[in-house]
Amino acid sequence: MAEASAPPKPPRPAVGSGWAFTPGRRLAVVVLTALAVLGTIWPLPLFFGVHLLLGSTAAVLALLLWRGWTGLAMAALASLYTWKLWGHPWAIVIFTGELLWLSLAINRWNGPRSNDSNGQIILWDIAYWALIGVPLVLVFYGGVLQIDQSNVAVVAVKQALNGLVNTSLAFVIFLVLRLTVSRRSEQLVTLRGVFVALVLTAITVPTAGLTLIASNQLRIATQNGVLDVLSTAASAVAHTPPEDLRPGPVGTLRLGDVAYRRLDDGGQAISSDPALFARIDRDFRDGGRRYLHPRDLAILIPRRPMPLLKQWVNGYWAYSGGFDANGQPAPPGRATIEVQVLEPAKANVIRLQDQSSLMLSLFTTVLVAGALVSELVGRLVLSEFRKILQPLQVAGPGPGATEPAVASHLIPTLSLSAVGELRALVDQINARIARVNLLTGELQQANQALASSRDELATLSRTDSLTECLNRRALDDQLGTVLLQARRRGEPLSLLCFDIDHFKAINDSHGHPVGDLVLRTVADSVRTRLRATDAFFRIGGEEFVILLLDCSELDALLLAEQHRQLVSQAETAAPEGPLRVTISVGVSDFRPDSDSAETLMERVDRALYLAKRAGRNQVVHQ
Repeated sequence: MAEASAPPKPPRPAVGSGWAFTPGRRLAVVVLTALAVLGTIWPLPLFFGVHLLLGSTAAVLALLLWRGWTGLAMAALASLYTWKLWGHPWAIVIFTGELLWLSLAINRWNGPRSNDSNGQIILWDIAYWALIGVPLVLVFYGGVLQIDQSNVAVVAVKQALNGLVNTSLAFVIFLVLRLTVSRRSEQLVTLRGVFVALVLTAITVPTAGLTLIASNQLRIATQNGVLDVLSTAASAVAHTPPEDLRPGPVGTLRLGDVAYRRLDDGGQAISSDPALFARIDRDFRDGGRRYLHPRDLAILIPRRPMPLLKQWVNGYWAYSGGFDANGQPAPPGRATIEVQVLEPAKANVIRLQDQSSLMLSLFTTVLVAGALVSELVGRLVLSEFRKILQPLQVAGPGPGATEPAVASHLIPTLSLSAVGELRALVDQINARIARVNLLTGELQQANQALASSRDELATLSRTDSLTECLNRRALDDQLGTVLLQARRRGEPLSLLCFDIDHFKAINDSHGHPVGDLVLRTVADSVRTRLRATDAFFRIGGEEFVILLLDCSELDALLLAEQHRQLVSQAETAAPEGPLRVTISVGVSDFRPDSDSAETLMERVDRALYLAKRAGRNQVVHQ
């Protein structure tokens, strides 16, 4: 009978072994608990009501270090803050359920402690979110909280991604601790675990950075677009005469979904929707600037308690601006007109959440694919190493016994099959980067489209759509400034006003479509003789004004006669045959000592009246 060997000495406890809580381990538990709580209290904001929480990292690390249920207790304690953060308790159930699932996997199903460094915990976490976590999000957020589908989708993807990032980060830290704290060979990590950690780190860090940059650019582009629309709308309200802002079907300025409220320095308040603004003042509050990049933009959210995601969807974008009497932006304290404009936030927030959901889905897909590929390649690499090490057996301490001369998990060698898997993984990363670049280009195009829309809205507010002349509002804006410059510089200035003779008879005889053609023909004829410095306005009906800069009385009379002749020679192609019209023209020159914008307009109107009284189709100076 072989001689009985002495019983082996029990190994010294090291990182990840044993259940006894020494003073050092108690301190580590306190530190990790504090980190778990802080990681939840200080979230990383991604989008409206969507945060990235790192509190679970400490809880998963505690589970890997000591097994047991310490990590579950940490997760339950840290997740309590989400109730205050998001306004509902369901995130507590989901996050605590994740650690309960991982605790069961590590304590009951993962085998000996040596398996903890293989990266299996990441696969267990993927299984939790696929089988339990995402369905719970759909039930709690979509069914119980009645949140819209776009926000439910982005929360489901974000929480799954959040869990995978925390678990992967905790696993990497666990491997680093094992390699740096423990010096015993039986506690070193396996090659498969190192391979999984390296691949996940290489994927997660750059992809997370690109996702955060792209999401931030998306958020900034969307908010800048909203600010452009609201500021342009506020300027249009400030430029519009008060009588055109009165509520009612006729003469009211229409700005789509944008509501406005204008307050003059005399206390006169005009609103497109008084009931809405009364409800805003009573039931809404400023949502703060935490998620807003342009400082001039605000978002108003309901005062009543509700989940954070619902607050943003039910909120309103808001912009307030001060203007002077001419409708130009004025600094605080010097404004005579205050304009506040509102637009429902729902459409933009949901569009932003849809794009965010797409980016997070791509990130999650890359992370899950990386975990699965790294696990598969790790197994293949380990299999190749075992084939290499199989012949390298040496005699052991006992008769006939053998053991490896070197530990297989310490040989840094890659097989050809592993290289193929790595190439496939690199292709996936390149595809993800290309997708992010494509999204960035789309964001830039959206910015350009929003800027073009803003310019178009500003042009439309000052242009007559039928004749493409400037309108009465533009004349009122320019005339005072031009008179002031002419008085200061001593330059001549004249005003020419004309209307089409017997225009009502044309409309009555030929119809309004022909009347519109006549208006366009007259405008086009006059435009052929305009100088580069002249400004051409249609101020109502068939009445037009030409502002002649640096033009004396005699030159103005000559230009007026030329315009009269050009119009009389032009033909309008009417259904009944070519149609010719004439114009009556009034001319007035600016008198710096006595004229204002009002008196100059009165004199040129009087001159036009005299021209019509004298028989029409002629020029009269006044």
